[in-house]
Amino acid sequence: MRRVASLVLVALICCLAPREGTAAAVRLAVCPLQIYSGEDLAYLREGLLDMFISRLQVEDRVVALDKSRVRETLGSLDAANASLTERRGFMSRVEADVLVYGSVTKLGESLSVDVRLLEASAAAPVVFSAQAQNLDGLMPEIEGLLEQVRQRLTGDRPPPPPPASPRSPAPTSGSAAGFDPSLQLEVPFQARGLGVGDVDGAGGAEIVLADSNGVFVYRLTDGALQLAAEYRGKSYEDVIHLDVGDVNGNGLAEIFVTSVRDGPRSFVLEWSEGELRPTETDLRYFLRIFQGADGTPRLIGQEASGDSWPFAGRSYPLAHREGRYVAGEALPGSFPLYYTLTVDLDGDGPEETVILDGEGRLVAVNVAGGQLWRGGAGYGGSCVNYEYLPVGKEDVTQYLEIPVRMLAAAGGVGKGREVVVARNRGTGLGNFLRKKKLYGAGELVGLEWDGTALRRTWSYPDLNGCVVDMQFADVTGDGQRDLVAVTTDGGEVLLSGPGSGSTVHLFKPGSR
Repeated sequence: MRRVASLVLVALICCLAPREGTAAAVRLAVCPLQIYSGEDLAYLREGLLDMFISRLQVEDRVVALDKSRVRETLGSLDAANASLTERRGFMSRVEADVLVYGSVTKLGESLSVDVRLLEASAAAPVVFSAQAQNLDGLMPEIEGLLEQVRQRLTGDRPPPPPPASPRSPAPTSGSAAGFDPSLQLEVPFQARGLGVGDVDGAGGAEIVLADSNGVFVYRLTDGALQLAAEYRGKSYEDVIHLDVGDVNGNGLAEIFVTSVRDGPRSFVLEWSEGELRPTETDLRYFLRIFQGADGTPRLIGQEASGDSWPFAGRSYPLAHREGRYVAGEALPGSFPLYYTLTVDLDGDGPEETVILDGEGRLVAVNVAGGQLWRGGAGYGGSCVNYEYLPVGKEDVTQYLEIPVRMLAAAGGVGKGREVVVARNRGTGLGNFLRKKKLYGAGELVGLEWDGTALRRTWSYPDLNGCVVDMQFADVTGDGQRDLVAVTTDGGEVLLSGPGSGSTVHLFKPGSR
């Protein structure tokens, strides 16, 4: 996945090469924790390392050095038991401002975690500790510990207590420039995609959701979701993306479902006599709709790559001809379908490209392919996974996260358009299980171009559950583009119980 940014166009390979931060950011070296246990807990060591790196990075403020470089420079040195002089020597060699190291001790079922933070200018490390009764209780304790370490790194004060109702989103003080929460509506399944459009041709906007193998059309009536139609696919379907748009021009928005089974096996649904009926099946493309400058939906299909990463294949515009979706001439270069957003950042007319790379960094690229800016890690994270067998490693199942859709919103007066992205915070437990990552809470973030970088203008932290997808659409019929998002309980279908569901969040535009 580290190749995502370089796959946009061949010409961008050099522009999007990873960097380890800017002079203004704190350079953080995270060492693997020592594990003291009679059991083989090597997977715990690796999972905690990834979790620490992910959770401690803060855009433009704290950047974690590449873990491979840290390991190579560390060599045989045991940071947890080294002398202060040895630790400072390592920090000098790796050019780190801060070193994080420590250990986990397991006695019987109980565990204790000892983490130390050494700053280059400090005489001694700062100590952080946590205890858990068993492995199941370890993650909440680690989350709390990492929040303390993060506050030490940034100098931020602890956040205020959460609101009494876990379903009430808490906008930040800058929310007036973004979107204000309006409704939260429950559905009884784990959503994997969201679309909005005039599915039945009646002039309204239906909310369309997908789970792993089904599609559900809802109407928003009197503040409640009413199920209008349902389509249940084959049991082996595995939906990873959903889009809605009137591509064939008949006045009914089609539903484009990207499903995978040994590569893409996508299908298209359309409203007919009060039901959803498939008009095309077994399309061998990953599908996505991009909106043109005039609002016209443009359907793009991407072939699965024969490479070890599935989204390196060729992409094609798909047009509806004689009842089928037909591929046009291949688009130039490799186009990572679910990782990009085209948007006029500076308001000058031409559209730039914003990319979410495999490290969770946002990259802005101009129309000529030149890199304008590259931010710190920390965005992204997804509970929708594509399970596949990489070329050359057919005996090892890989789980590739499908990024949450990025959106372009109207910017402030005299400015370009705003970028809306999701940030899901992981528990790290998926790494311990050597399976998919789990995400416990999500955040929506608005970013605006200030001439040199994308800067945060508003956010909604601590949404209950993992953000799955989001869209802009007028779902209430008042002429305003609402922000519609869907989150899932539990963060991952793999470990969610039968009572797990999803929440549809409706945000109304705030004042500017």
